[in-house]
Amino acid sequence: MNSNFLRNIMVWVILGSLLMYVFNNIESASVREQISYSQFRQEVLSDRVAKVVYKGDQMTIIGDRLDGSKFETNYPIFKRDDSLDKAIQENGIIAVYEKIEQPSIWAQLLVGAFPILLLLGIFFFFMRQMQGGMSGKGGPMSFGKSKIIQSKYGR
Repeated sequence: MNSNFLRNIMVWVILGSLLMYVFNNIESASVREQISYSQFRQEVLSDRVAKVVYKGDQMTIIGDRLDGSKFETNYPIFKRDDSLDKAIQENGIIAVYEKIEQPSIWAQLLVGAFPILLLLGIFFFFMRQMQGGMSGKGGPMSFGKSKIIQSKYGR
């Protein structure tokens, strides 16, 4: 067989598997049921929840029920619910607290230094354009010079 044919087959197999992976992840993320906080509280108190995951913002709660269904709710950030915390501990519900995602130091440096690097780039660009100066090389001030006079006097 031709090597180009095998290469094309490999590219299509890789693209197909990548698309399947993406669509499976999108589908699984949308299966969660959106419920209110009071409904979440009622389900925890009635022992129908198996696991809760508090996301890094500490406001989003994703959970699994005992029947295998998934849900998502928002926790009111300024409210402290001691009875809910006690019910989570007493009912043996697995509570997972995820940490806040911190951007990498390189991303922070790039965002912080980008305006400075942009200004330096523009500065060096204009400095290179002005290196011709007042001579006949077509510098920034060459627009008013006559080409006839330059060639006659050798400037």
